[in-house]
Amino acid sequence: MQGPELDIARNIKAIEWLKTELTSSLAGLFKALFKGNTEGVMEALAVIVINSFLLAKRLGISYGRLELAIHNKMTGLLREKHPLEEWYGDLSSLREYTEIKRGD
Repeated sequence: MQGPELDIARNIKAIEWLKTELTSSLAGLFKALFKGNTEGVMEALAVIVINSFLLAKRLGISYGRLELAIHNKMTGLLREKHPLEEWYGDLSSLREYTEIKRGD
């Protein structure tokens, strides 16, 4: 098998692999939370974010489009008065952080 067929097969394999990595990382996050392992929590969250971006790319979504979707989702959750925003201001601080990083 060569050419486009190989690329399609490799892409499908990569997508399936990333899906299992996300599931495994989520399980790792829950284990680290249960054990109170802060380093494990940070590592699992980092892997979840990285693999989410890589999966988006394999699905034809650019990193920029994903970041824009995240920004738009945060804006929507702010409008909907998400409980974590009302209780702690988490969404506002996250949006401010991402806007500073993006240079908005």
